[in-house]
Amino acid sequence: MENSRNPIFRIAPNGAISHLANVPGDGSGACKYVAGEIYAVSRAGHAVYRVSLDGEVNLVAGTGQRGSADGAGGAAMFSLPFALGASPAGDVLYVSSQVSSTSNLNTLNPVFIRRITLPRQ
Repeated sequence: MENSRNPIFRIAPNGAISHLANVPGDGSGACKYVAGEIYAVSRAGHAVYRVSLDGEVNLVAGTGQRGSADGAGGAAMFSLPFALGASPAGDVLYVSSQVSSTSNLNTLNPVFIRRITLPRQ
């Protein structure tokens, strides 16, 4: 496995488990099945990836650098994204990430919810 820290596994109906893909970056995050594909968060990689059911991994949003910016694809920036949601139609992802902060660790850490419109395929 190229990067065994962030593997995604496939579980067959008979219970057999096999390796599907690895998501780049350190620190794993959530996965969400949407409209025939898997979307995965790379928490420490500050990005969101699309994983096909054949195991092909493609960057959907994020730069790999920690930040906070709305935008499509590489214009979007995340700070430790950790959760995913999707619209009922499967054309929009919602990504939760921490607010970049240098404040005291004893304070609450608010989150951003970023909206990513998925391209039609």
